[in-house]
Formats: sequence, structure tokens, C-alpha cells
Amino acid sequence: MIEINDRNHYIRRWKSLFNDAGMGSHPNLMKYVDNLFIDFKFFEEIVSKENLWQTLAVLIGIDSKLNIIYSLLNKADLFGLKENQILEIVEKDYLFYTKESFGFKLNEEPNFSFLFNVK
Repeated sequence: MIEINDRNHYIRRWKSLFNDAGMGSHPNLMKYVDNLFIDFKFFEEIVSKENLWQTLAVLIGIDSKLNIIYSLLNKADLFGLKENQILEIVEKDYLFYTKESFGFKLNEEPNFSFLFNVK
């Protein structure tokens, strides 16, 4: 498992993964991902004692979106997915990504954890 030390390390790692997956040939996805990185930086910088829980939910949501894009990017050619289709899936499914990653079905109630509080 790769340890994440700070935001810059997190973003560098994602950029490397996306580069290896051929993101360069998907300009709309690149722009979307770049905006996610900007949002991530913004929310990390404004986090405070008063907004920690709301900010954490947004950061988990951004991470979910990045994971879904990466997963679909690796399968886009296989399934014939276009950039706009990938973005539609991301916006529809990111709220449930963590829940499904833990093995819960959409109709199941997950364990009590802040990891399932996604915005």
C-alpha cells in the first residue's frame, strides 16, 4: 500500500496513474480531473474545526470521482465508452463508490462510518 504524505504527493500519484492510463488522449477528462485537483486543494486549505466534517465528505467525494475515472479509463476502449459517458457515470455513481468498495449493495445500509458520508 502506498502511503499518502500530503496533497502534493496525492496529486502527483494520481497524475502519474492517469498518464500511464493514457489520459492524454482524453482532453475533457483531463480538464475535469484538473478541476478536481483544484477543488481538492481549495477544500484542504479551508478545512477548520468548524467545517471538518463537511470538508471531509467533499474530499472523499473527490477521491471517489478520481477512482471511478481511473477504473473506467482503463476499460473505456473495451466497452466503447466516450468521455461524456464516463463523466456521466462519475457524477451519478461517486456518492456510492465507497459503499460499494466495502462490499455493500446499494440497497444495504453500510456500517456507521464517516467514510460513507460523501458529498
